[in-house]
Amino acid sequence: MRYASSLAVLTAVFVAGCGGSGGDSGPGNPPVTVPPPDLAISSGNSMQVLQVAYLTASESGDMAGLVTNTGMETLYSYLTSQTLDAGVSPSPSTMTASGTADSSELGGVVEYSTPTMFQAFDHDHPSSGELLVTGANGATVRLIVIDNVDIRIEFDSDGMAPPDETIDTTWVAFTS
Repeated sequence: MRYASSLAVLTAVFVAGCGGSGGDSGPGNPPVTVPPPDLAISSGNSMQVLQVAYLTASESGDMAGLVTNTGMETLYSYLTSQTLDAGVSPSPSTMTASGTADSSELGGVVEYSTPTMFQAFDHDHPSSGELLVTGANGATVRLIVIDNVDIRIEFDSDGMAPPDETIDTTWVAFTS
């Protein structure tokens, strides 16, 4: 594939954005798949347990790095925000992300953002949203959610429409 390394970074950015730091989250799951915790309030010998119906989580930082056998990946000025409303069924969740990734796999620096927030229900893949990755000379890779089964990936070598290549695929194929 002509854009294999761009697709690898797009996958890494998406998985990192949806992955969070624990629970069931990761490549096969949508944003915020961890059920909200119960909140225990105690006073003296009595305790009341309240279930948290709405959860908001975000992770941000100036720098985070990962060293692997094949190189180093570093995020700069990154922010990922996620929400989950477990008070309704199906439970909606959202995810936005932005930052800069420096990848030895790509041999350069890319900016990433979610121009359209990712939205999902329960433990399903996102049913809407968009991830945009911009590299050198305005080159872009854009992941566009069609529905909770299908996605479109557009590659544009100079950032000028129309895209040079478009791939229609599924969430399952993309995250496996």
